[in-house]
Amino acid sequence: MFLRFVFILLAILPWPLVLFATAKMPLIPIKSIFQIQNESVDEIITKTGAYSDHLFGRVFNNKASIVITSFEKNLTALIDPNNYFFGFHPREMLAGYLNLVKFPFVTIPIFIYGFINLKKHKWSLRSAQFLLLCILLLSLLNNFERLDFILYFPLVIILIISTNDLYKNNSLASRYLLFSIPIMIIELIREIIIFSPK
Repeated sequence: MFLRFVFILLAILPWPLVLFATAKMPLIPIKSIFQIQNESVDEIITKTGAYSDHLFGRVFNNKASIVITSFEKNLTALIDPNNYFFGFHPREMLAGYLNLVKFPFVTIPIFIYGFINLKKHKWSLRSAQFLLLCILLLSLLNNFERLDFILYFPLVIILIISTNDLYKNNSLASRYLLFSIPIMIIELIREIIIFSPK
């Protein structure tokens, strides 16, 4: 029971700690992806010049493509496991906050187990539904920096339920906990050092 508690605590600490540490970092203004910037329109005009027929270029590169591309970029970033376990590596973002490791990589098997067994627990299923809704809503913003913290709560519920479910009377799972805890401590210290105010 104690091992499980320490594992869960170390798993859920990094994201809020680094969020607190980066709270004073300047934020990029948050707008809807439907507010099209002049630079985006200029980019479209530049792209259409590459086509031999101007009308053909305008059909394939129009204002709707700006919105669709932004939505796809945000959606793929929000569902990318690298966003949560590896600080967006290998496609790090410009803003420092977005590159934080939200959960230690040793929790990946727990999350996989949790998502496979969503239907076993009512709260896991509800959390996954809320998670999906939040991901879709965040995808409609030009920048989801720090607002994506809302995803922390359903993910933590899934993590806690699946950890408790997986580690009940399982000696192999207990060994995995013992193996994981030192790695999680090192990862937490590394994150604090990287994102602590200079």
